[in-house]
Amino acid sequence: MTSLCAVELRSPAPFTERGFTDFNRGYVGRLQRWGLFADEVNPVARTNVCPGRGAPDVPSLSAFAYTVSSTRTSPTFVVAGSSEADQGPADYRDSIVRRGDVSVDGMRDKLACIHAEQRERLRLFGLSWADVELTRLYTVHEVGPLIREGIFANGTAGSATWVNARPPVVGLDLEMDNSTVATEVLLDGKT
Repeated sequence: MTSLCAVELRSPAPFTERGFTDFNRGYVGRLQRWGLFADEVNPVARTNVCPGRGAPDVPSLSAFAYTVSSTRTSPTFVVAGSSEADQGPADYRDSIVRRGDVSVDGMRDKLACIHAEQRERLRLFGLSWADVELTRLYTVHEVGPLIREGIFANGTAGSATWVNARPPVVGLDLEMDNSTVATEVLLDGKT
Protein backbone atom coordinates (compact mmCIF):
# COMPACT_ATOMS: atom_id res chain seq x y z
CA MET A 1 0.00 0.00 0.00
CA THR A 2 2.87 2.41 0.60
CA SER A 3 3.51 2.45 -3.18
CA LEU A 4 0.12 4.07 -3.83
CA CYS A 5 0.71 7.66 -4.95
CA ALA A 6 -2.55 8.77 -6.61
CA VAL A 7 -6.20 7.85 -7.08
CA GLU A 8 -8.86 9.01 -9.50
CA LEU A 9 -12.38 8.85 -8.15
CA ARG A 10 -15.67 9.23 -9.99
CA SER A 11 -18.78 10.33 -8.11
CA PRO A 12 -22.44 10.29 -9.20
CA ALA A 13 -22.98 14.07 -8.89
CA PRO A 14 -21.34 17.08 -7.24
CA PHE A 15 -21.60 17.11 -3.47
CA THR A 16 -22.85 19.94 -1.33
CA GLU A 17 -20.00 21.39 0.73
CA ARG A 18 -21.25 19.48 3.78
CA GLY A 19 -21.55 16.29 1.71
CA PHE A 20 -18.01 16.72 0.40
CA THR A 21 -16.69 17.25 3.93
CA ASP A 22 -18.44 14.06 5.05
CA PHE A 23 -17.12 12.16 2.02
CA ASN A 24 -13.58 13.35 2.76
CA ARG A 25 -13.80 12.14 6.36
CA GLY A 26 -14.52 8.62 5.10
CA TYR A 27 -11.78 8.87 2.47
CA VAL A 28 -9.18 10.06 4.98
CA GLY A 29 -10.30 7.34 7.40
CA ARG A 30 -9.56 4.71 4.77
CA LEU A 31 -6.10 6.19 4.11
CA GLN A 32 -5.44 6.15 7.88
CA ARG A 33 -6.46 2.48 8.11
CA TRP A 34 -4.03 1.74 5.26
CA GLY A 35 -1.28 3.60 7.13
CA LEU A 36 -1.02 6.30 4.45
CA PHE A 37 -2.33 9.37 6.29
CA ALA A 38 -0.47 10.57 9.35
CA ASP A 39 0.02 13.88 11.15
CA GLU A 40 -2.59 15.59 8.94
CA VAL A 41 -0.49 14.85 5.84
CA ASN A 42 -2.00 13.09 2.84
CA PRO A 43 0.70 11.82 0.46
CA VAL A 44 -1.82 10.40 -2.02
CA ALA A 45 -2.76 12.74 -4.89
CA ARG A 46 -6.46 12.66 -5.76
CA THR A 47 -8.78 13.80 -8.50
CA ASN A 48 -12.49 13.31 -7.79
CA VAL A 49 -14.88 14.33 -10.55
CA CYS A 50 -18.44 13.58 -11.65
CA PRO A 51 -18.78 12.29 -15.23
CA GLY A 52 -21.14 14.17 -17.54
CA ARG A 53 -22.22 10.77 -18.93
CA GLY A 54 -22.11 7.32 -17.42
CA ALA A 55 -21.62 8.42 -13.82
CA PRO A 56 -21.38 5.60 -11.26
CA ASP A 57 -24.18 5.02 -8.73
CA VAL A 58 -21.76 5.55 -5.84
CA PRO A 59 -18.31 7.17 -5.54
CA SER A 60 -15.92 4.73 -7.20
CA LEU A 61 -12.26 4.21 -7.95
CA SER A 62 -11.57 4.89 -11.62
CA ALA A 63 -7.77 4.73 -11.69
CA PHE A 64 -4.72 4.69 -9.48
CA ALA A 65 -0.99 5.29 -9.74
CA TYR A 66 1.79 3.66 -7.81
CA THR A 67 5.54 3.96 -7.55
CA VAL A 68 8.17 1.44 -8.61
CA SER A 69 11.94 1.50 -8.71
CA SER A 70 13.25 2.90 -11.96
CA THR A 71 16.42 3.89 -13.71
CA ARG A 72 14.55 6.71 -15.48
CA THR A 73 16.37 10.01 -15.04
CA SER A 74 13.44 12.36 -15.65
CA PRO A 75 10.81 12.78 -12.91
CA THR A 76 7.49 11.00 -12.83
CA PHE A 77 4.63 12.32 -10.71
CA VAL A 78 0.91 12.90 -10.35
CA VAL A 79 -0.30 16.28 -9.06
CA ALA A 80 -3.68 16.26 -7.31
CA GLY A 81 -6.58 17.95 -9.03
CA SER A 82 -7.58 21.48 -8.11
CA SER A 83 -10.51 23.69 -8.99
CA GLU A 84 -11.19 27.41 -9.32
CA ALA A 85 -11.64 27.97 -5.58
CA ASP A 86 -9.23 29.15 -2.92
CA GLN A 87 -7.42 26.16 -1.43
CA GLY A 88 -7.59 27.66 2.07
CA PRO A 89 -10.03 27.05 4.92
CA ALA A 90 -12.88 29.18 3.49
CA ASP A 91 -16.04 27.64 2.09
CA TYR A 92 -15.85 26.85 -1.60
CA ARG A 93 -18.91 29.01 -2.31
CA ASP A 94 -17.21 32.13 -0.96
CA SER A 95 -13.95 31.62 -2.86
CA ILE A 96 -15.03 30.41 -6.32
CA VAL A 97 -13.50 32.52 -9.09
CA ARG A 98 -16.31 34.13 -11.14
CA ARG A 99 -18.92 31.85 -9.56
CA GLY A 100 -21.57 30.84 -12.08
CA ASP A 101 -19.80 32.51 -15.02
CA VAL A 102 -19.11 29.87 -17.67
CA SER A 103 -18.52 32.35 -20.50
CA VAL A 104 -15.19 32.07 -22.30
CA ASP A 105 -13.87 34.99 -20.21
CA GLY A 106 -15.16 33.42 -16.99
CA MET A 107 -13.58 30.06 -17.83
CA ARG A 108 -10.33 31.84 -18.77
CA ASP A 109 -10.16 33.39 -15.28
CA LYS A 110 -11.01 30.05 -13.65
CA LEU A 111 -8.26 28.37 -15.65
CA ALA A 112 -5.77 31.08 -14.65
CA CYS A 113 -6.56 30.46 -10.96
CA ILE A 114 -6.13 26.72 -11.35
CA HIS A 115 -2.98 27.16 -13.42
CA ALA A 116 -1.42 29.21 -10.60
CA GLU A 117 -2.33 26.57 -7.98
CA GLN A 118 -0.96 23.74 -10.10
CA ARG A 119 2.25 25.72 -10.76
CA GLU A 120 2.71 26.12 -6.99
CA ARG A 121 2.14 22.41 -6.39
CA LEU A 122 4.75 21.59 -9.02
CA ARG A 123 7.18 24.09 -7.46
CA LEU A 124 6.84 22.40 -4.06
CA PHE A 125 8.11 19.20 -5.68
CA GLY A 126 10.96 21.03 -7.42
CA LEU A 127 9.16 20.69 -10.76
CA SER A 128 7.96 23.08 -13.43
CA TRP A 129 5.53 23.03 -16.35
CA ALA A 130 8.36 21.72 -18.53
CA ASP A 131 8.16 18.46 -16.53
CA VAL A 132 4.43 17.91 -17.27
CA GLU A 133 3.52 15.49 -20.04
CA LEU A 134 -0.27 15.41 -19.55
CA THR A 135 -2.76 18.02 -18.35
CA ARG A 136 -6.37 16.98 -17.91
CA LEU A 137 -9.19 19.51 -17.75
CA TYR A 138 -12.49 18.34 -16.28
CA THR A 139 -15.58 20.35 -17.17
CA VAL A 140 -18.93 20.09 -18.92
CA HIS A 141 -18.49 23.65 -20.23
CA GLU A 142 -16.77 24.94 -23.36
CA VAL A 143 -13.00 25.21 -22.92
CA GLY A 144 -11.84 24.32 -26.42
CA PRO A 145 -10.53 27.81 -27.26
CA LEU A 146 -8.68 27.95 -23.94
CA ILE A 147 -6.68 24.77 -24.36
CA ARG A 148 -4.22 26.30 -26.80
CA GLU A 149 -4.24 29.70 -25.10
CA GLY A 150 -4.22 28.58 -21.45
CA ILE A 151 -2.39 25.29 -21.62
CA PHE A 152 -0.06 25.00 -24.61
CA ALA A 153 0.83 28.70 -24.93
CA ASN A 154 2.05 28.65 -21.32
CA GLY A 155 4.15 25.53 -21.92
CA THR A 156 1.96 23.64 -19.49
CA ALA A 157 1.84 20.21 -21.07
CA GLY A 158 3.01 17.96 -23.80
CA SER A 159 -0.64 17.00 -24.29
CA ALA A 160 -3.99 17.95 -22.86
CA THR A 161 -7.21 16.00 -22.46
CA TRP A 162 -10.63 17.55 -21.95
CA VAL A 163 -12.81 15.22 -19.87
CA ASN A 164 -16.59 15.68 -19.83
CA ALA A 165 -16.97 15.83 -16.05
CA ARG A 166 -17.85 18.22 -13.23
CA PRO A 167 -15.69 19.00 -10.20
CA PRO A 168 -16.90 17.30 -7.00
CA VAL A 169 -18.58 20.29 -5.29
CA VAL A 170 -21.72 22.15 -6.35
CA GLY A 171 -20.81 25.52 -7.88
CA LEU A 172 -17.39 24.55 -9.23
CA ASP A 173 -17.02 24.45 -13.00
CA LEU A 174 -13.46 23.38 -13.82
CA GLU A 175 -10.80 21.10 -12.41
CA MET A 176 -7.29 20.29 -13.61
CA ASP A 177 -4.63 17.75 -12.76
CA ASN A 178 -1.17 17.15 -14.18
CA SER A 179 1.10 14.17 -14.50
CA THR A 180 4.06 12.50 -16.08
CA VAL A 181 4.06 8.73 -15.71
CA ALA A 182 6.45 6.12 -17.03
CA THR A 183 3.77 3.61 -18.06
CA GLU A 184 0.02 3.88 -18.37
CA VAL A 185 -2.19 0.81 -18.66
CA LEU A 186 -5.79 1.29 -19.81
CA LEU A 187 -8.43 -1.37 -19.33
CA ASP A 188 -11.66 -1.36 -21.28
CA GLY A 189 -13.85 -2.39 -18.34
CA LYS A 190 -14.47 -5.82 -19.88
CA THR A 191 -11.33 -7.37 -18.50
